[in-house]
Amino acid sequence: MGSQSNASYPGFVAPPFGVEPDLKWEPSRLNIVVQSLCIALTTTFVATRMCIKWFLIKQIHLDDYVCILAWIGSIFYSSITIAQGYLGLGVPQWNVAPATVLAFLSRGYASQILYGPIAFTTKLAILLLLMRIFSIERRFVQFSRALIGVCAAYYIAITLVQVFLCRPIAKAYDPRIPGRCLDSRSIFITNTAIAILSDLVILAAPVPVIWKLNMGLWRRIGSILALAAGGLACIATIARLAVIVNGLTLKDRSKFGPPIVILSCLEVAIGVICSCLPVLPALFRRVLGGSITTTYGSRKQSTYNSWAKRNTIKLKPTVGSTKSAQHDASRNSSQENLR
Repeated sequence: MGSQSNASYPGFVAPPFGVEPDLKWEPSRLNIVVQSLCIALTTTFVATRMCIKWFLIKQIHLDDYVCILAWIGSIFYSSITIAQGYLGLGVPQWNVAPATVLAFLSRGYASQILYGPIAFTTKLAILLLLMRIFSIERRFVQFSRALIGVCAAYYIAITLVQVFLCRPIAKAYDPRIPGRCLDSRSIFITNTAIAILSDLVILAAPVPVIWKLNMGLWRRIGSILALAAGGLACIATIARLAVIVNGLTLKDRSKFGPPIVILSCLEVAIGVICSCLPVLPALFRRVLGGSITTTYGSRKQSTYNSWAKRNTIKLKPTVGSTKSAQHDASRNSSQENLR
């Protein structure tokens, strides 16, 4: 990160030969604007989702509570990034006072630790919602549970790695302390690559199920496109990986700091927003004067599973028709659970 400051220069590290340190700098306006938008948009979407579930659908599910946790995490994550902007994010360390750099590094260390739990909570909110929507599809539910388990194990492990990145721990946010650290660049690249892979799996897994729904071609395509909106988060993660790899060759790595943290916050914020999208059609239908229950099923039903069980019992007149009738009920179930 840099050597210990010296009275001969005002910054945290010595400037390159021929460069005059300048401690008068302004925080990144782009960072402030992006983080403010992330906070505003996630708050708007989550508030809209909860209003729809509470006042229109009148049901709150586990995925709604997890979505709120993901939103709180995204707000906290963006707030830390805004604070980093005022502490020299993107500014060469020879232009930043030592005390300011140490404050910046401590917040950066905190954000690295928080990224794993926040990213996992966001993915969990999306997977729980998909499991509820497609609860009749046993294989999809089992696959989603397995994916949740894999993601949980990975993010617990990577969070522990981030916590104990250096020995002693304080060296992670104060490079002046003697000690040793793991290769943080390799950890960054691995973590980002895993995030991309998990995002792609989450995006692709529901597509075959959606395609089997009892709806017209264009409605199927529309459902897939709505789910594909989550691809924006994956794009942000891929862009972050590219910035990390390209930044490894830079002598002054402060230049690629803002893109990394901005893309990280965008990734989390887009994930939170995407977890709210399937609920929004209920509001549109109410505005257009339609019935909520037509699209999202009866408000008085506790779960779709009980509805599916009753319909499966009724569909037993002949052996040949049982499989077909249950398949029709399965295809209709996802629309019943979109609430």
